[in-house]
Amino acid sequence: MNEPDPPLDRRSARAGRSAHAGRSFLARHRAAVRVAAGAALFALLGGAMVAVGAGAAGRRPVAAVSPTAAVPAASAQPQQPTARPVPAATTVPGRLRTCSVAGLAADPRLADFQAQVVNAETGEVLFDRGGRTATRTASVLKVLTSAAALSVLGPDYRATTTVVAGSEPGQVVLVGGGDVTLSRTPSGNESVYAGAAHLDELARQTAAAWTAAHPGTPITSLVLDASLFGGPGWQPGWARTELAAGYMPEITALQVDGDREDPYRGTSPRSEDPIGRAGQAFADALGGGVSISRGTAPSGAAKLAAVSSQPVSTLVKSR
Repeated sequence: MNEPDPPLDRRSARAGRSAHAGRSFLARHRAAVRVAAGAALFALLGGAMVAVGAGAAGRRPVAAVSPTAAVPAASAQPQQPTARPVPAATTVPGRLRTCSVAGLAADPRLADFQAQVVNAETGEVLFDRGGRTATRTASVLKVLTSAAALSVLGPDYRATTTVVAGSEPGQVVLVGGGDVTLSRTPSGNESVYAGAAHLDELARQTAAAWTAAHPGTPITSLVLDASLFGGPGWQPGWARTELAAGYMPEITALQVDGDREDPYRGTSPRSEDPIGRAGQAFADALGGGVSISRGTAPSGAAKLAAVSSQPVSTLVKSR
């Protein structure tokens, strides 16, 4: 009869059998064991990395603070941006360009051209070519005349031509108001002066008012009153050839179409008697058959008719 193995020997025998069995299993399933081991290792490493990342995300770096550093108050204003540097010396602006009219002023087609250009603020003379030499004013006088008219009369002033009753039976007086644009062209036709008043309209008003005041009595006499302007109508230094050349008329308070021979042309011969030309044109508009003389309107005479020019603001732009 065999005696049982001692306990230690039995454990050793079982361990031996287990080891033998494990080696046999590894031998049979070597590939599967390798795959399982790799998977376990990957899972272990991945879990460790996730845990490290989560721990790092939960922590924020803390800057070191000096024990003596002042902590800004919660209500402190945000820091202003640093001002831009300013040059120590101020840059003086210089001229970008210069120009001169000296070459154009020397054009022989300008003949004896004289002019002076002055800076109104500083008094500096910018250009001078005989600017202080006395000479005929020529067309530049229009600028001074226009400025004077706008200043004295005002931009809304209109020159008015009137007709009043004369001092004798059947007599009317045509009173010039300084409107050189008054036209003898038919109403509806524009002369060289756009929007000018017309003599035929003045004659129509006159006839209607006369008939109402003096029924059955015709107009037989016409007096021309050009007394509004005093002094000579022509400056002695002006060449009389200007009339025939058609550049300007005599200066009278009563005239039509600037005393042009052709009221539709800017440059047209002027006459030696602008008052007489205007009177004859008005007599014709009345129907003719009236005598014409010159004189002044009676004081307090009844007004029969009136037409007005364009305002001064428009006239200064006219020819």
